[in-house]
Amino acid sequence: MTHRLVVEKERGGQALSPEIAGVAMTSSSLPSEVLLKPTISLRVASVLTFIHCIAHTVRGVLSAPAHGEAEIAVIETMKSHSFSFGGFSRTYWDFHLGYGWFLSFILLVDGLLFWYLAGVCKTDSIVIRPVVALFAFNFLMMAIVSWKFFALGPVIIELLIASSLVAAFATMARRTM
Repeated sequence: MTHRLVVEKERGGQALSPEIAGVAMTSSSLPSEVLLKPTISLRVASVLTFIHCIAHTVRGVLSAPAHGEAEIAVIETMKSHSFSFGGFSRTYWDFHLGYGWFLSFILLVDGLLFWYLAGVCKTDSIVIRPVVALFAFNFLMMAIVSWKFFALGPVIIELLIASSLVAAFATMARRTM
């Protein structure tokens, strides 16, 4: 009610909504459609991360060689040369496949975490803002690495995830000012 009184006084008695008047409000006084913005952005980031996880796992970890005999020869060479590493006999293929599975599990956990943070941001957005910023930076760096060493598909989805996280961060920043 105090917001409405301030707005009415500024307009000479005509009532404007706080959103139109640009009055600074606390998160408890914001309408529900504004409160949902960081939640929606985090849920979008979550869904995109799940899509990235599935695509990486199916196309990257579980797929058979698709680029001819030269690719098969490289894979066979990676599998055939073993060496001792940390007390275990490993091949370069073991490392390649292991790191592929690492990324699949990391993307799955990231997707679950973004979904969880979407719920938390409704009440404690100031607490999770640094976490969201850190993950936005992480996915931006992943996009750069993907551009340098992988393909355009991962670059696009990682930039979309980073953008969703930046949008959530920016919306949370407006909510807590």
